[in-house]
Amino acid sequence: MTFEISGRVPVAAPAEQLWAVVTDWERQDRWIPATVVRIVSGDGRSVGSKVLAFTGLADIGFVDSMEIVEWAPPRRCVVRHTGKLVREELADGTITWMANAHAVEALIGALGQRYVRGKERSALDAAYAEAMAAAHAAFPDDQDVAVLFADAVMNTSPWDYWEVDGRTRRGRAGEASA
Repeated sequence: MTFEISGRVPVAAPAEQLWAVVTDWERQDRWIPATVVRIVSGDGRSVGSKVLAFTGLADIGFVDSMEIVEWAPPRRCVVRHTGKLVREELADGTITWMANAHAVEALIGALGQRYVRGKERSALDAAYAEAMAAAHAAFPDDQDVAVLFADAVMNTSPWDYWEVDGRTRRGRAGEASA
């Protein structure tokens, strides 16, 4: 089972200008930090062309291999990532990134919700609990995900899980019990 994480970025620029920047593979390092991209087969401007990206520092990072599967300038470019990390598409002025992630990647994504600068702790705990709820829904048989989900829910009301009667759960505590 996979868990999809996606993000869309509408860009306020003419389609032709956005197209020129996004599909200039070997200059993507100017706007994608710590990434070097090169064309490894084809011309980089047609279906079937292959592109390779390395993101990281020195020799530590990951390689992302891609193949252009749709090419309709200046409106649509779909790149199939042949690794397991990312898929992206450019369509009508919007760039969309999607990642099909296994449980580990879902957990890493959830942690990103918990540690955002400038947010109040309770808001971070709530966002993390929601992200862990999604991860648990995607991976219901993964015991590590279940335990981390329970922990995330319990952190939304620390040390305040029960009503005075000692039987009735408060807040989201019911979600944390099996």
